[in-house]
Amino acid sequence: MSGGNFPTGEKYQQFIIQKSKEAVQFGLTEQEGFELAKKYGTNVDQLFTYANHYSAESEEDLSPFVFAQLMYSIEQEMAVTPMDFFIRRTGALYFQIDWIRKWKNPILKKMEKIMNWSPAELISLEKQLEQELNHAVIPENTKTL
Repeated sequence: MSGGNFPTGEKYQQFIIQKSKEAVQFGLTEQEGFELAKKYGTNVDQLFTYANHYSAESEEDLSPFVFAQLMYSIEQEMAVTPMDFFIRRTGALYFQIDWIRKWKNPILKKMEKIMNWSPAELISLEKQLEQELNHAVIPENTKTL
């Protein structure tokens, strides 16, 4: 597994604590560093590099925390659609629907720019994401008992 190079659980815990503290050097909070280190393991330094390249002027709608995850997902994990990012790469659809609602528009805007989507492609991908969100909140085969 990528990012899982730990000989023991104790080393993993030490690593998470260390990286949480280091995150502040890259414009992140300790809590954000903790979350990134837990999710990305030894790959977290790559996310810190992305956070370090964050520019508030050019990325006004994203936070360094979101920007780092998005850029890592696109450049290192080959995410090419919002579903790749929100479902396959972050798992946010399953555990953080409010986070998706907060960040979906700025993320779609950034992905549109990077991927050079046509207006029709953007609309189609937005619809697909909305469908996935609706399915996550209201399952199709919900039955009344």
